[in-house]
Amino acid sequence: MQLDQTVFELIQTGAGWWAQRKLELGVASGLSPDALHLQAGIITLCLAAIIMRRDPISIGPWLILLVFECFNELADLMLDGMGSTEATLGAGLHDFVNTLFAPTLLLAVKALHTKRRTAQEAMGSAALKHDV
Repeated sequence: MQLDQTVFELIQTGAGWWAQRKLELGVASGLSPDALHLQAGIITLCLAAIIMRRDPISIGPWLILLVFECFNELADLMLDGMGSTEATLGAGLHDFVNTLFAPTLLLAVKALHTKRRTAQEAMGSAALKHDV
């Protein structure tokens, strides 16, 4: 039981450290927490794309962002009982949507555009075959 409690305390300490860094970033940048989530989502997506050498608007970088945001919100939930307003499911869901909204929208638009372009190319190819 002692090991479980020690691990939990280490995780909670790490969550507190992470929360403090986010607060400091907000103060230093002058941005609201919502704006920070939006920008962090785009920056994380781009960094993941660079590391993976993929298009930033593709499923791989988006999945990396999803994992990072899940860990971020789990860290916030670990602050329950420590006076944090971020340690609620409602606040977590709000942050989750804020962080993933723009990247998800871009991914969906790209998928629709690709599907439409592929269909148009197929129709164009069929028309060329028909004309020959």
